[in-house]
Amino acid sequence: MKSLDIAVVGYGLIGKKHCNIIKKQKNIKLSGLVTINKNKIQIKRLGCDIFNSIPELLNKKKPDGAIIASPTNLHLKHSLEFIKHDIPVLIEKPISHSSKGVKQLLKLAKKKSVPILVGHHRRYNQIIKSAKNILNEGQIGKIRSVNSLCWFYKPDQYFKISPWRKNSGAGPILTNLIHDIDLLRFFCGEINSVQSLISRSKRGFKNEDTASVILNFKSGILGTM
Repeated sequence: MKSLDIAVVGYGLIGKKHCNIIKKQKNIKLSGLVTINKNKIQIKRLGCDIFNSIPELLNKKKPDGAIIASPTNLHLKHSLEFIKHDIPVLIEKPISHSSKGVKQLLKLAKKKSVPILVGHHRRYNQIIKSAKNILNEGQIGKIRSVNSLCWFYKPDQYFKISPWRKNSGAGPILTNLIHDIDLLRFFCGEINSVQSLISRSKRGFKNEDTASVILNFKSGILGTM
């Protein structure tokens, strides 16, 4: 089986995990890392080429695929650079910080027939897979309504480590709640409409940190969060 060359963009918390997982695979090679991380000593231990930008990487090689693990507000820009070169991407959730950006991304990917995968990894958790099977088999009857109650503890250090989390396009709702929204889609099908009320960050950041949501699924199920 041919070894796949995979590039990773971003070397933060998630980027490091992707790099470490790739290094453990027999049929996958970490062909390049794009990062502005200053810890070059740690990065050099990966044994791959390091680049300051995606154009710099693509000027030297064309990987079989790329993982976008940069801050959310850069997902669109970084993904487009690979898709324009016909390179499939796995984009860490959320896929973009705006619906307009998502539409632009999907339009180009469809035009060029380039696959996109979004990193909603919880669907692959064995507990979630078992729950899905229970629902599919009708063991608890027909679902009419669902509820998700989510509280995320975010200490000040969480924002000091990654200041981009304070800005629009980040925040606990877009960054974390999206996992639970995806699981509700996995269990109940696609969403037809959404209504919500949000409040701004109590810390004075540019993003929101509290929301009440009503979901109307195409199946007729109603959900609240």
